[in-house]
Amino acid sequence: GVLLGRDGYLAKRRFAMRCRDGRILPDIDAFDEEHVRDAARAIKRVSDGTELPFSIFLTGRTLDVAASKFSYPSAYSDALLSLLREELGGAEGYIDSVPLYREKTEAGEEVYYRTDHHWTTLGAYYAYGEILRSFGMEEEILPASAFERVTVSDAFYGTSWSAGGMKFVSPDTIELWLLGDEDRYEVTADGRTLEGFYSYRYLEEKDQYSLFLDGTHDVVTVKRRDGVERPTLVLFKDSFANSVAPFLARHFDLVLLNLSSVRTDYTNVTAYCEEYGADYVLLIYTLENVVTTNKMNRLR
Repeated sequence: GVLLGRDGYLAKRRFAMRCRDGRILPDIDAFDEEHVRDAARAIKRVSDGTELPFSIFLTGRTLDVAASKFSYPSAYSDALLSLLREELGGAEGYIDSVPLYREKTEAGEEVYYRTDHHWTTLGAYYAYGEILRSFGMEEEILPASAFERVTVSDAFYGTSWSAGGMKFVSPDTIELWLLGDEDRYEVTADGRTLEGFYSYRYLEEKDQYSLFLDGTHDVVTVKRRDGVERPTLVLFKDSFANSVAPFLARHFDLVLLNLSSVRTDYTNVTAYCEEYGADYVLLIYTLENVVTTNKMNRLR
């Protein structure tokens, strides 16, 4: 179920399609139109129902953003993107990001890992810029030149590599983009204080992407140690958000809530925004999860 593309790109092509009636059809490259339409409408209802600035970033799958790397029909991918534009195009905070990532990929930039389903730190930086623009904060975007780009791994084998069995494909590298002020921020995960944005012990393990924010936790918070008051951004997310958070933390106090949690239901966006005193709201969720789960359909 994994495609081998040009330049060593790997992409999952079959998913567990969730249907509107609750059925789940495994190993299929398709989506249930009514299920996705319901998800998009739920997102829009929540967005329209709040007076807070609300941005929506549905991250593309490798199959969507690196379509030019594969000799494989993009009909289902294009139809999915078209449906979302139809339903969400009128939402003020909707970020239609896949065209940007396709453009960057075609220009030779590695905005997604070749062996994994996540975006690279460069891809996360582009997401950060689009998010601040959507909030009307374009002038505050830190230029790429402000960061020191440090390679911390040249042996990252991601989920697509593990699933595909094509061991001849070379590994990815992982970069951190550092400003030198990383110790200024206090990061907690499920009530436990972390060593910072990055948990370097994961570089010795298989799941190196968990370097970012110590992997999967239900609630992650980021604040300045010096107590400087800043607006609070409540971010409803999956794992793509973990590598964007260090960029966003330069502008906001952050509360990250894991929509994929099996322990707690974070789909009541309105209630959690009130609980955490949100000034801004952001949704980062991959299209794979839109197609395969009902989390978006249950947003309220």
